[in-house]
Amino acid sequence: MQMSVEENKQVVRDYFSASAVGDLARLDQLIADDATRWMIPSTPFSGVANKAEMMAAFEAVSGASDEPFGNEVEHITAEDNRVSVTATSYLKLRSGKVYANQYHFLFFVENGKITSIKEYFDTAHFNEIFTPEEMAKLG
Repeated sequence: MQMSVEENKQVVRDYFSASAVGDLARLDQLIADDATRWMIPSTPFSGVANKAEMMAAFEAVSGASDEPFGNEVEHITAEDNRVSVTATSYLKLRSGKVYANQYHFLFFVENGKITSIKEYFDTAHFNEIFTPEEMAKLG
């Protein structure tokens, strides 16, 4: 079933809404079972991840804070099955550090599910906040 551009954008909006409240069950529904996520090089989460690895990363990062990992959508554009999003993130870790980054996401949506995500962000800031010691706490 081919979805409209507006329907694809809504799937991505739902993804960010679920992320904002830490709704892992909803994220699981929105992401296709064979989905992949590519993350810009130079972080412990970089490279290609499958759905299970994506969900584990959501859980790990959410576990580092008493609040969900929020991304605020700034701009969203779409064409065919691609949805492009610029967003800002904010997460105060239990350690007191604050992770606040700028992102560009490129989502691919098929039949109401996210099949692929590409993430671009400031890796220097990520590595400054998520040190090896901090990553060890994430499990």
